[in-house]
Amino acid sequence: MLGRFKIFLISGLIVLALLGASCAPAQRPLEPSPTRNEAPQAPDMRQVPPATPQPPTQPGQPTPSTPGAPATVADTIADEVARINGVESANVLVVGRTAFIGCNLDKEMDDGQVERLKDDIADRARNFNQVTDCLVSADPDVAEQIRDISEGRSTPDSIGDLYNRLKPQR
Repeated sequence: MLGRFKIFLISGLIVLALLGASCAPAQRPLEPSPTRNEAPQAPDMRQVPPATPQPPTQPGQPTPSTPGAPATVADTIADEVARINGVESANVLVVGRTAFIGCNLDKEMDDGQVERLKDDIADRARNFNQVTDCLVSADPDVAEQIRDISEGRSTPDSIGDLYNRLKPQR
């Protein structure tokens, strides 16, 4: 009986020793500490600006390097939408692959015309490779909210509010 207890005790101690050795934190090499005369150097905090996505170009369409060409995908989509008959102006915000489009339309349109125009606007925006989802509103307040967000006059939290306001009801 005493022999079994010793074997059990020794095996338990071996297991604990192995667990203790395997769970020890990895040791990293020590970083050289600054001497008394040296000030610690700050980490490199330079930020590299993100690459600007380029809109698809078609023959005869200005390229982004052309002076006067739109600077962003949102600007390009806004220019494209504003050229649609019945659209007075458009504000566009592109977040990820989703385009938020707020339009001011001609006042003499009925609800059916507005819905067809919104579908046309969404189809044109989806023609851009950078856009897969498109939320369109003809509400002037929404168009102003989109402009405020894109110009930095509104908080980023308002993008979520805008999405919830425009997302299709299922």
